[in-house]
Formats: sequence, structure tokens, C-alpha cells
Amino acid sequence: MARTRHDIEVKKHWTWKLVHLWYIPVLGFTFMFTPLVLLYMGLVSKQPRLLSLFGLALVSMALGIFLFAIEVWQGFATGVLLATWFSIFVYMFASAPNYLRRVALISAGYHPDVPTTAELRETGTVSKRKNIGERFVKDLQKWQNEIDRPAMKEDIQKLIDLSRIILNKKAIDNERFFLRYDKTLNNILGKYDEIENTGLDTEEIRQTMHNVEQNLRKIVIAFQNDVNNLYKSDLVSINAETSAFVQDLHNKGLLDNE
Repeated sequence: MARTRHDIEVKKHWTWKLVHLWYIPVLGFTFMFTPLVLLYMGLVSKQPRLLSLFGLALVSMALGIFLFAIEVWQGFATGVLLATWFSIFVYMFASAPNYLRRVALISAGYHPDVPTTAELRETGTVSKRKNIGERFVKDLQKWQNEIDRPAMKEDIQKLIDLSRIILNKKAIDNERFFLRYDKTLNNILGKYDEIENTGLDTEEIRQTMHNVEQNLRKIVIAFQNDVNNLYKSDLVSINAETSAFVQDLHNKGLLDNE
């Protein structure tokens, strides 16, 4: 069963925690090098915000040291240095539990800020994305029933068939795929149906409807290519896996070389 980030808790032995909190005694009490704590924590626990704080703390410390060295506003400089050190010192201890949690997630193969598929299913995000595709298919079926032109019905059916292929693909990027076409296709087919329902037969209307029909064929081709692209990585993967398996059978003498 797939785990969520909440299933991965920091229940390590105290020695594990001490090892990963080595920066507190080594850097935390050095005063001058204390800002390196933020740099280390940011890199290890993948928190870009801490890298920005490291830069800010470095500038603050450098300013305090500079003012103190040139004997200008030494009281103020001392205050800046002490405030910067104390702030980082307090932050080290306050953020230690969250830091250990993120390290545990990373060591387990998870990104601490990216939800897993199990979490998406738990929150309903995956089913919501699937509903977007199902709604897209229902809209196409609606226009297929309302539009009279056989060629248009045929092209819409192709889009429906391709959409069902995508719905059956277990991927969480389906939402982005359907949203790429949803609004524009509904608008085009809706306008076409509206023009068709007028019953008017002018040169301008005939040309407009012809252009829509021609462009819908192009959209179907683009849609087909888009579907193919989603499966490219799968094709490469299965080809490599099959070749490796057959080679392994050869190596074991279960297949002739030819």
C-alpha cells in the first residue's frame, strides 16, 4: 500500500537524531559561522527559503563586523551581531523537528514538498482530475448529438475515443492535458452548432463552417500526437525492459544466440 508523507514520521533512535543535528553544537555556538547553519539546513532539507535567509544573515553579520572593525557605531554593530546570532540560534532548535521530518522523507525517497499519489487520492485530487476528463468526454458527446454534419460527428468521435485512452492511463497529469483543449473546443463546437441551427445558407456561412470542419480535422491530428507523446516514455521503458529480459534469458542459456 502506498504511503503518504504522514505515514513517515521521525521515529528514529535518538542517536540518529543526534547525528543529523550535528550542526547545532558544531556551528551553532561558533557565533561567526552560525549563518552556515541556515545554508546547511536549506541544502539538506531542500528549503530554498533558508538559502535566502542565509544570504540575509550573512549580510547582517558582515555589516556588523565591518562597523565594529572601523570603530563606527560599535554599540549598534554589537547589537546587530548578537541579534543575528541569537535569531539563528533560536531558529535552530525551533525548526529541528521539522528539519528531521524532512530529512526522513528525503531519505525514504520522497520530496518533502511534493504530495505522493496516495495523498492525492486521499484528498480527492486524483479523482477530481479524472472528473475533468470525464466532463470533457460528456461535452464532446453532447456536441456530437447536437451537430448534424456527419464529418463533424466522425471527428468528434475520434476525439472521444482518444480521450477515453487518456482516462484509462494512470497518470496525474491528465488534468493539464484536457484543460489544454477543453475551453477552446467547447467554444468552437458551440459556435458551429449555433451557426448550423440558424438554417441560413449564405456563402459566408458555408465558408465559415467549412473552415471549422477543416480545422477540427487538424485538431484531431494534434490530439492524436499529444496522446502519442504521453506514451513515448512508456514505449521506451517497455522496449528496454523487454530487451533486457530477453538478453538475460540468452545469458542463462535458455535461448539460442540466433
